[in-house]
Amino acid sequence: MFCLSTAAACGILGGERNAKRLVSRADAEQIMGAPMKFDQEKFAERQSSCFYVDADGESQLLVQVTLQEYPSEEETKKAHELMRDVNRHYARTEPVEGVGDAAWLEDGEYSQSIHVRRKNVAFLISVQGGENNRQRLAALRGVAERVAARL
Repeated sequence: MFCLSTAAACGILGGERNAKRLVSRADAEQIMGAPMKFDQEKFAERQSSCFYVDADGESQLLVQVTLQEYPSEEETKKAHELMRDVNRHYARTEPVEGVGDAAWLEDGEYSQSIHVRRKNVAFLISVQGGENNRQRLAALRGVAERVAARL
């Protein structure tokens, strides 16, 4: 169920702690190396997501950011580790040092994602389309580091 009344009623969504406020269109453009536009924002209980797509609508580029708040740091840790264990069966995963309390990279053929745990929040920055390369990964990591520092 989406939280449509007020963002503050959704826990993390008050103030600066929502996906769209933490990752801007300029961040999405830096990561993808192409013009991007804001597409949509979704709110659910204790969750915020936003999506950016390619500005011309032709290249099918996508940046997705999702923040999920948990009642405790321990529950956040369990959920983060469970997601990593599940995703190991579908894509190459590896730890990302120095981002949040813990982070890992999911590297697929057409997508890359960084899953981060910081305090009682788990967040995901995922990119799809275009070319997976070191420059995009470096930009993705930079945005993940900045977001983690703000939580």
